[in-house]
Amino acid sequence: MGGVLLVLPLAFVSGCARELVTRGDDQLVAGNYRAALAMYDQFLRSNAQDAVSDRVRATRALLARYLQTEEEAARARPELTDLRAEVTRLRAALEKLKAIDVQTEQKR
Repeated sequence: MGGVLLVLPLAFVSGCARELVTRGDDQLVAGNYRAALAMYDQFLRSNAQDAVSDRVRATRALLARYLQTEEEAARARPELTDLRAEVTRLRAALEKLKAIDVQTEQKR
């Protein structure tokens, strides 16, 4: 009987741990990436040796990198907008110079 009591709590803990993974996966599918990351972190803190921990670590790493890249892109957008405006101004200036050059050549 003592063996049965010992096995039940371990199965219960494992089931609760897997629930964190399932909830994390559900958040990932729903596009709630930060919530998914939190669920995966919570799982890994207490279940680093679980059978699915390698998969959770890999998913978590990819998700963290994705979020980091998204943040970097958000920071770069204003600079990109400024650079595009500068390119537009430079093209306009170049066209004016071309027109002046053509006029100068025609006068010769």
